[in-house]
Amino acid sequence: MTLSRDPLVSVIIPCFNMGRCLDEAVSSVTAQTYPAIEIVITDDGATDGETLASLRRQEEAGITVLRQANAGPAAARNAALRVARGEFFMPLDDDLIEPPYIEEAVRAMAEDPELGIVYCRAEMFGSVSGEWRLPHFNYPYHLLWNAIFACALFRREDWQTVGGYNEDLKGREDHDFSLRILGLGRTVHRLEGVYFRYRRGRPHSVNDAIHARSARDRMISTYATMFRTNRRVYLDHAEDFFTGIFAVVDERNELYQRYRHLEKLRRSRLGSAGLALLKSFYRHPRLSRRSSAEAGRGQ
Repeated sequence: MTLSRDPLVSVIIPCFNMGRCLDEAVSSVTAQTYPAIEIVITDDGATDGETLASLRRQEEAGITVLRQANAGPAAARNAALRVARGEFFMPLDDDLIEPPYIEEAVRAMAEDPELGIVYCRAEMFGSVSGEWRLPHFNYPYHLLWNAIFACALFRREDWQTVGGYNEDLKGREDHDFSLRILGLGRTVHRLEGVYFRYRRGRPHSVNDAIHARSARDRMISTYATMFRTNRRVYLDHAEDFFTGIFAVVDERNELYQRYRHLEKLRRSRLGSAGLALLKSFYRHPRLSRRSSAEAGRGQ
């Protein structure tokens, strides 16, 4: 299908102390093959000098930059979307997108009015590299773990209908948002191109900070809120939900059977004594120096 016009796409970037990563993210957007794009950046209380300098450069280039006290990515995205003009939007953090991504995603949306989410295959770069092996979208996985990363194409009208991102769900707002889009009866499509590059290992990145403070009780409360908010989706896909749960149980049982002998050894007196001996071996100054020297010679 050929579009009779190029609907505007708003790329929204929440920014908190991203440093030079902001320049790189913006450059990946301006390199897109799709012609009708606006960029809206929310300065989410940045304090880093390099980030502030980058924000000034973006403003001087004519990009819209909003400013607010630090409130997290969900609030920053909602703020950007309130002023964005695009028919579609795509969130982007400190990651990168490849040139065909937006063009192909918009084409997919135009061909199927039922579509609500278009994403792609992805790879990681930085401290970890290689393919990001997320499974193809399926309800058993998505209801539990989230099969869709934040950097997907959405319809702005759907964002308005569901009431935006939930600003109280720190760390799971993207998952919750996708579930609420699915609750509208929308469908999902994954492009087969590897068009999203997920940055790993940047100090103080949004995801690193989220994972560091994701204590068990907090996560239980968060998932319970998501379940209640999206109960219609969970009820409509109850079989899928329990399929996902029992897949986790099966995996746990398989691992237990495979490693049960090691676990028994670990719990035995002999196993405990062996572990203590190994620890004392590596803590001994002379042996530690020798091990380090031998490791150095082996390089």
